Amino acid sequence: MLNTIARTFALASSLLLTLSTGCEANPDDLDGEFDFEAEEDADDEDRFAIYTGRMNTGRRLNTNHSGNHFFSEVNIDGQIHEGTRLVAIDYDGPLGPASVLPWTIQVVDGALRATLSSGYVIDHPDFNDTVWHLESFEPGGVFQHQLTVETGYDPGSATPLYNFSYSLGHGEGSVSTCLMEGEEPLTSAAVYAGLNVDDQTGAISHDPALLYIGCVAGAVGKASLWNYRPETLPAAAGGTPLQVFQAAVAMIRADYCGDGNAYTLPGTPIHAEDKFGHNFIPTPPFIGPAPLDEAVWGLNGAVCLDYRRVNNGNPVACANGYPPPPCWFGAAGWFSDPSALFWTAS
Repeated sequence: MLNTIARTFALASSLLLTLSTGCEANPDDLDGEFDFEAEEDADDEDRFAIYTGRMNTGRRLNTNHSGNHFFSEVNIDGQIHEGTRLVAIDYDGPLGPASVLPWTIQVVDGALRATLSSGYVIDHPDFNDTVWHLESFEPGGVFQHQLTVETGYDPGSATPLYNFSYSLGHGEGSVSTCLMEGEEPLTSAAVYAGLNVDDQTGAISHDPALLYIGCVAGAVGKASLWNYRPETLPAAAGGTPLQVFQAAVAMIRADYCGDGNAYTLPGTPIHAEDKFGHNFIPTPPFIGPAPLDEAVWGLNGAVCLDYRRVNNGNPVACANGYPPPPCWFGAAGWFSDPSALFWTAS
C-alpha cells in the first residue's frame, strides 16, 4: 500500500506541475468535479449536456474501471477490512471539537450523516474539514493515516461530493485518495452506504458495515452523476435495485458480457437512455451527426451489440465464446423489451 501511495503522490506532483505551467486540463476530463475553494467555473463532464430537471440528453464521458482505491471501502464498525481500519473521526466546527461516532454514519440522499459524541447530528456540509484516522496493516507493520475531507456538489446532478486527501508527511501537501495511476485526474467522490465492489469481476453486493467512497473518475462514483444510485433505482427486469445499479455500472464501463471485462477507455463520450426517466438519447433534429446505436443493456450486460465503443483490437467474447448478438432491426425495438434497462449510442 505504501508503494501505491508513493506512486499516487508522484502522479499528483505531475498534475500540479502541469497546472503550474499554465497548461489546462482537458475539459472532457473534468467529470463531476467542482472547485473546492470557490466553486467557480464548475466544469463537469456534461459540457455538452442539456439539462431539464434530472433529465439529460447530452453526451456522457465513460470509464473502463470501477474506481476502487486503497480507501474505497471503509468499515464503520471498527473492524479491519481489506487491510485497513477506521479508528476515529475528528470534528471541529461551530459546536466545538467532538468525535464523530463512526457506527452512526449513514448516507441520506447521497450525503453523509452521523452523530457526534455530544449527541448532535451532523450532515453533509458539517463533514468539511473533518479528519478521518485510519490504520493500514502491512507486512512491515501497522501504519497510521489521516484523511481530511472537503465537501461540495456536482453542478449537473446536485450529487453531494467529497474530496478525501492525505499527507505523506514530507511537506508535500495533500494528495487526493482518488488520484491513482492510469486514472483520470479527478479528485472528488460520491459516497454510498453498504456497498462492496469487486474490482475484478464488477460484482456489487450489500454489506451494511461498509461505507463506499466512489471516485467520480470510476464507474461507481460516476453512476451518481448520471442519477443512478441503489437507493433511488427501482427493481426492474426481474432484478433488485442493487442489481439494476450493477447493470448501470457495467453499461458505463462497456462491460458487454457483465463479467468485469471492459471494452472502452476513460473519457469516451456516449449517449445513454434508461427506463427510469433520468437520461435520454436525443431525437431529431440533431446538431451534428445523429447518434450511432451501440448496445441495449440488461441485468447481465449487453443483450444486443451493434458496435464496440472503443475498437482496440480485443474481440468481445462472453462465457459462451461469442459476443452479444447484433441489434437486428434497430436498438429501439430491443429497448422496448421488458428485460432491457439501458440503451447507449455514440
